[in-house]
Amino acid sequence: MLKWYKFAGSVEDSCGDQFENLGRFCATKPRSVIGASMLFIFLSFAGFTQINTITDGEKLWIPIPSDALVAKDYVQEKYETTIRASQLILTPSSGSNALNTDVFDSMWSINKAVNQIKFKGQTYRDLCYVPLSATDGNCSYAGVLNYWDNDYTAYVNSVGGSDTQLRTDLSASNYPSGAEALTRQYFADDLTYDDTGTMVSASA
Repeated sequence: MLKWYKFAGSVEDSCGDQFENLGRFCATKPRSVIGASMLFIFLSFAGFTQINTITDGEKLWIPIPSDALVAKDYVQEKYETTIRASQLILTPSSGSNALNTDVFDSMWSINKAVNQIKFKGQTYRDLCYVPLSATDGNCSYAGVLNYWDNDYTAYVNSVGGSDTQLRTDLSASNYPSGAEALTRQYFADDLTYDDTGTMVSASA
């Protein structure tokens, strides 16, 4: 036990001597000490050029690297947003006016086929984008079928196979839901109206 006391004492004395020498050096050469300290601080600032700020919560809480982040980066690289939309432009198979029931009947057939798609046990409704504001849980649609709230039965009951009634419905300034109709986004630039403000023709 006495040996340990002696060893501890020698270590304490040695540390005391070193700190005393350091203190004497700082006291006798303050300019050198301050200059060296300032130089070290400025050199340390060089590390800020390599700073990398991460604000993405997923990268802050998920280990880097990880398979989850690799998959996420791949999706973000290939697709600009998490919501991907497909656009269809329909033109009449005969004639030049797309505002007829033949074109719209084809559109409803395509709409039905899309809604019946199944992939790996999942349906279109399982994969489609449903806005938070959708109280009925329906998929988000942007197109002329919104003039009947994307409801084929409502379309049949209203239009009844009449091109004239079809164009009257399409001339409405609002959808049945009350939302403003985005008419100019849905039809070709050659859309024309008659004197009463009812749509007459459009090539697509």
